[in-house]
Amino acid sequence: MKKYLVLLLLAFGWSYMTFAVDKKEAFVEKAKSMAGHYKLVAGSNPKCSDGYLAFVGDKVEQGLHLGHDVFVGPFVDTKEQEKDYCQVAQKISFSPDSVTQVTEISRCPASAKSDESVATKYLSFKGNEVYFEIKESGFKCKYVKMAKGGSDE
Repeated sequence: MKKYLVLLLLAFGWSYMTFAVDKKEAFVEKAKSMAGHYKLVAGSNPKCSDGYLAFVGDKVEQGLHLGHDVFVGPFVDTKEQEKDYCQVAQKISFSPDSVTQVTEISRCPASAKSDESVATKYLSFKGNEVYFEIKESGFKCKYVKMAKGGSDE
């Protein structure tokens, strides 16, 4: 009985990992197809500005940026304890049309307790538009893809 339970758990874990990889691959393919110049159509912050959507250094794992101030990545989960400082953990999740990055700073020494925080970044695609948000700060940008000639598509 234990043997079957272990096999069932392994099969479930394998299928979950495969499903997560499939969602990431679908998002990466969508992001590649969405690469290009974007015009800002709405923004809650002056750092929202027109820009080019691309992977950092053309390397998928390093993340995705739009212009200079909109960035999500790197696309790996991490958890590190900084020496004499705080623990920094990052969790990335994908859907075929979006990526969510949650960064948590915790377990800080008393002298740095005010640095403890959570930041949730969300980037999504819908049609020829890109939406970006940092939930906790209210930072939001909405972009529309430009045609190659520089006018709206």
